[in-house]
Amino acid sequence: MACPHGGSIHAHYDGIKENIEQIGSGKNSRAIIVGDIVDGMPHDDPRYIPGEQEVDGDRKVEKSILRCYNDMAKMFMPIRNKILCAFAGNHDYRSMKWGDCVKDIFCERLGIPYGTTAGKIIVNDEKTGKLQYKIFAYHPFTGSIGSTHSDPIMREATETSQMKRKLVQQGMGDCLLQVVAHFHNGKIAPPFQGLYLVDDGTNIKQKYHKEADPRAQYIPENLRWYASLPGYQKKHIMGKSGYVERAGYGPVELGCIRAFVVAGKITHMDKVLV
Repeated sequence: MACPHGGSIHAHYDGIKENIEQIGSGKNSRAIIVGDIVDGMPHDDPRYIPGEQEVDGDRKVEKSILRCYNDMAKMFMPIRNKILCAFAGNHDYRSMKWGDCVKDIFCERLGIPYGTTAGKIIVNDEKTGKLQYKIFAYHPFTGSIGSTHSDPIMREATETSQMKRKLVQQGMGDCLLQVVAHFHNGKIAPPFQGLYLVDDGTNIKQKYHKEADPRAQYIPENLRWYASLPGYQKKHIMGKSGYVERAGYGPVELGCIRAFVVAGKITHMDKVLV
């Protein structure tokens, strides 16, 4: 999961809760939260417009940054034992002048590890303690993925390739699963087990690259799983135009992405849209 943007009136709270319930109901489900826990739009930001942040009950004033982080911690509390790690995003860093709220409020209240902006998660077997696979996750502060190609197939391919390239550039060669947030653009790039030819001295035979060993010290970049995560920030709501709408960004899918893992190997990934 990524980019819930708590405190924004554009946040899709029903969708966040739906995904939380799905994670909570899965016996072996685990989650990572990859940044932008709250929207945290300060009053001196050029995108700020009064009324875009949630009102604090009967007080009729905008919720404080601290209240937003506490509210989000309360929302994720039912799955606190299933969250492997939480990261900070660019929106979270806007509030760093008041302290690291992801670390000191969100993670502290939930009792979960803090991953800063980027980090590796080592997944071990709970019974044997043996390594299963590694995850790399991060939330960049800048950049985008997008394409203006007229063909939707080419647009999808281009955006997926851009996402994969951004993750490959991070150089995390031993991580089977690599995910990036910030773009609000759900993409999945599975391994590519390409065809190649060999010979036995007499005949030419075809072979395919083998499935990656998830415990290897180096996993070839085309045998890894990559994903960019959708978020939960709506573009349109009735009666109010947010900065996403005013900037003219296209509509985006809302939800999260799942990876299905058996004995350290990812069998498939999909989107869970809300």
